[in-house]
Amino acid sequence: MIKIIQKDIVYMEYNQANKSGFTLASTLVALSLTMLLISTITILLSTINQHSFNQELSVRQLFHFLSSEVNQASKVSSSHSSVTYSKHNGETVTIELYGQLIRRQVDGTGHEVLARSIKSLNIKPLSYGMRVTVMTLNGEEYEKIIRTVY
Repeated sequence: MIKIIQKDIVYMEYNQANKSGFTLASTLVALSLTMLLISTITILLSTINQHSFNQELSVRQLFHFLSSEVNQASKVSSSHSSVTYSKHNGETVTIELYGQLIRRQVDGTGHEVLARSIKSLNIKPLSYGMRVTVMTLNGEEYEKIIRTVY
């Protein structure tokens, strides 16, 4: 009978031809390309002119505020570029164009800014209220008919 001698050795052949893998140099190249791409994208995105709706929201808020105040007033009078109304507690409130601002004054004092960057404020009295037209410095025109309820 043949006697087999068993050895406790494991042998694995190493192939020298397959040397692919990540090295520090390839990682640094990939990282630098990524950083260059990110910085280019942020510059391109910052040059895109995005329309801001802040001015439109400001004017709409002015119309809402003016409508609410006028409907709670006891007496309303208007001129070409201002609205004056009396509240039930006796205060007289004036909303007018002041430079490039629309401001609110109570009894001739105070300076509460309601809207900025305004070119003109036109108020036309109507039999059932008033027509308020606001033109911004950008040339955008907004118009609102405010009905009075006495």
